[in-house]
Amino acid sequence: LIDEVNPYNRTVYHYDHLDKHTRPTRIVRYNSDGDSIVIHQIALGDMMVTAGEGIDKMQEANIVSPIVKQAMTRNGILQEETVTEYETMQKKNGCFYSPKNIYSLKINQTDAYTATTTGLFQGSVENYQLQKSMVNDTIQGESYLPIEITEEGIRTRFVFDKYYKRPLLQLKNINDQEAWALDCWH
Repeated sequence: LIDEVNPYNRTVYHYDHLDKHTRPTRIVRYNSDGDSIVIHQIALGDMMVTAGEGIDKMQEANIVSPIVKQAMTRNGILQEETVTEYETMQKKNGCFYSPKNIYSLKINQTDAYTATTTGLFQGSVENYQLQKSMVNDTIQGESYLPIEITEEGIRTRFVFDKYYKRPLLQLKNINDQEAWALDCWH
């Protein structure tokens, strides 16, 4: 592939954990300037069992390919990292798994990046900024649907039809009482 800036690019895919999942663990892109941009992808199957309750339960259920961490480095220096926390809900017809929070690392690193699989965060969660938060619930114990998503300071609530599980209302930046009133009115 040729892009506008660099006349030469080469992409190499690395599959370091084929015994666990089929996702690439690293995607390396080299350009004609000699730069390497690496996307590190750490899937659930790569994580140690102590990475959190949601991840532990998903691993026990042999759900191993969702991405938990994704980091981008340029010439070995971390540019960005995203971490996804998962939650589980046990209901009468099974267990539901869903992303709960998505964090991004506050970049202030100049050291070489090393992907870690022992925990979700490098150091403390205080080094990360919450990008997206999701509150999920079930409808009549059958479906696991988002009822609230907060992203970039905007809170969006959803109301679903209890029989067909289709969204009826999507409400932005209103409080719980207003959402309840609109749901009752509808």
